[in-house]
This record gives sequence, C-alpha cells and structure tokens, in this order.
Amino acid sequence: MGTYNKIVRNNIPDMLKELGKRFDYEILEEEKALEALYLNLIATIYDGLDSKSLSDIVESIDLLTEIGKEYGYSEEEINNFRNTTKKEKGDFSKKIFLKKTY
Repeated sequence: MGTYNKIVRNNIPDMLKELGKRFDYEILEEEKALEALYLNLIATIYDGLDSKSLSDIVESIDLLTEIGKEYGYSEEEINNFRNTTKKEKGDFSKKIFLKKTY
C-alpha cells in the first residue's frame, strides 16, 4: 500500500484496476491541477538528476507540455515556439554558462 498524492497519467487508474489494485483518486479543478503538475515536474526533475533515465526526461517534457496546455497553448504552438526560439537564440548544446554582463 502506497501513498502518492500526485497527479498521474490518464491511463494509470485503468492499469491499477487491471492489476487488481484498489485505490482512491479525485479529479482536480484547474488551479489545483496546475499546482499538482508543477509539483510533479519538480519531483521528476529532482529524480532525474540521480536516475538520468529517459523515462524522467520524457515525463518532464510531458508535464511541461500539459502545463502549457493549462495556460491555453496547444502542443503545436508549444513545439512551434520551441523551434522558433531554437532558430533565433540557439539551443543549450554548447553548455555556455553566462556569469555576468557589463
């Protein structure tokens, strides 16, 4: 028996049922859902620092995408904006750490 108190992917309740698990859940209102998404994102990023797993990376991307949707952006808008920003400002592949400007 575990206590999770976190937002989960849509298919998790069905998967738990298939495993014969009993569980409690609720459907969150928008404001609480947004907070739960951010909390899960923070936890996933923190876990990813140790695990370095693809699963945590994908979970973080999906959580960020869902947060964007909560603010009214479509997945297409998010991806288009990411691509535009990457073209204009570049990506993080050079690992440049800006210390100061003068």
